[in-house]
Amino acid sequence: MAQQAKLYVALASLCQIRNTLRDKPQFDDRTREQLHHVEDEIDRLVKTHLPSGSGFDSGTQMAETETPHNLLTFQTDFHHLNEHGYYTHWTHHMVRVTPTVAGIVVKAGGRNDKNDIKGYIEEQFYYALEDDVSYSVIPASWHQPQAEEKTA
Repeated sequence: MAQQAKLYVALASLCQIRNTLRDKPQFDDRTREQLHHVEDEIDRLVKTHLPSGSGFDSGTQMAETETPHNLLTFQTDFHHLNEHGYYTHWTHHMVRVTPTVAGIVVKAGGRNDKNDIKGYIEEQFYYALEDDVSYSVIPASWHQPQAEEKTA
C-alpha cells in the first residue's frame, strides 16, 4: 500500500526502517525481502526526484555515513560552465538536510566557486525535498491475498 509524504519525510522514514531491519538479530528471508524493497524505494526516490542533469550531470546519491538518525546526507557533483557555455570543471558537494519545527534546513558543503553554486544547490534540493511523493515500505508481493486452502 502506497503512502504519501514530503520527499524528505519519505526518505527519513525509509532510512529508519532500513537501519532497523539491518540491526535485526533474526535476519530471515522475509526481513531480507523487505530490506531489498526499502533500499530499492530509497534509490527510486533519489533518482526520480533529486537533482539530475542541468549541471548535476552525475545525478545525486544518498550518502550512507555515520550521522545522527535525523540527518539526511546526499552527494552530488556539479559540472560548471563558463560564460561561453563550455564545461570547465566539476565541484563535489555533500548536501545535509536537517529537520526543524518549521520544516527542513538544507546545507551544501564543498567549494563555492565564484558563482555561489552552493546557494543554487541548496535551493534545488530544498524544492525537490518539499515535493509530495508516493512510496511503499512493504513489498507488493505481501499485498497478494493468499490462496485459501480448501477444507473437505
